[in-house]
Amino acid sequence: MKDSKRWDEILYDDLLYKGQQQIFSRITNAFVKEDHISMCYLSIPVIENALRNLLFLCDRSIYEESKEDAYENVKLTRILKTLEEYLDEDIIFILRFILNEKAGLNLRNRLAHGLINDAEINVGTSTTLFYVLMILRFLVNSSHQNE
Repeated sequence: MKDSKRWDEILYDDLLYKGQQQIFSRITNAFVKEDHISMCYLSIPVIENALRNLLFLCDRSIYEESKEDAYENVKLTRILKTLEEYLDEDIIFILRFILNEKAGLNLRNRLAHGLINDAEINVGTSTTLFYVLMILRFLVNSSHQNE
């Protein structure tokens, strides 16, 4: 499907991406236009925030106390660990493998810390992250149906 607006309609959900509709549209547009670098670098923070929002939907805190007696956003490792209570183990495995498992693709850390070269950001990488967006939409859609 080469229509990014249609992908927005299918994948966007305010519960996951509230306040990020323009960024989300840029992600789907970059995917459709095969701008893999833009798609990958834009999607990582949006995916991480969506997982944090999913955690919030499970009535779990999205903040944790830091060493300086302040509060900061829960990190991805903790998010996925907590979501183990709510999601199928296969979904957790896939999310970990793609996003932050050192023995996996580790795309979140490699992209966020500049540890990936241009040649590695290709159709496979952007399709993998698009797949994560699809999983997240499925999870929220499933929870709507269970209500």
